[in-house]
Amino acid sequence: MTLTLAGESPLTYFESPPHVVVRAGTSVLATAAPSGDFEIVVKIPAAALAAADGMVTIETDKTFVPHDRTGRPDKRTLCLRIFRFDVQ
Repeated sequence: MTLTLAGESPLTYFESPPHVVVRAGTSVLATAAPSGDFEIVVKIPAAALAAADGMVTIETDKTFVPHDRTGRPDKRTLCLRIFRFDVQ
C-alpha cells in the first residue's frame, strides 16, 4: 500500500518546520520536516500494516488552536493543512 499526503507549507502557521512521523503500530515508516508545500509518499509494507491491525498514524510535534491566536471561536487543535490524502 502507498500513502500520499500533500499539504500547505507548515511555515504559514509555525516559525520552524514540524517533525512529522508516519507509523504502522510501533514501526516508523517515514519522517519528514516540511518547510514548504509538501508531498510525503510512504510505502506501507503488508507485514507492518498487519502487525498494526491495519492502523496507520500520522504524528506531528507542532499544533495550534486558532482561538488562542485570533480570539475566534474555533477551539480545534490543528497541525498540518492537508490538501490531498490518498491511499492506494
